Amino acid sequence: MSRARDQSTSITLGQMHSLGCRDLLVYCRSVECNHSITMNADHLPDDTLVRPLGDRMVCTKCGRTGAEVRPDYSPHTNRINPDAHELTRRWRERG
Repeated sequence: MSRARDQSTSITLGQMHSLGCRDLLVYCRSVECNHSITMNADHLPDDTLVRPLGDRMVCTKCGRTGAEVRPDYSPHTNRINPDAHELTRRWRERG
């Protein structure tokens, strides 16, 4: 993917933070390594593009430069609504 296209499809950390996302998923680009981590991004400026961050990252396992970087939305999408059980109970009572 070209750098221009990479930057046009990448969101900024500020946009990511506005969605409530604080962390990044970082995957080593080496096929043999497959190392991955979750990284907090609160210390980086809001105008930082997410995907190009990986170009400068160095894997702590294999030493390769370059990583795939994505927002970690999993804490937001894997949550169970605290009211879900109550809503399910009410729906079942309606019959």
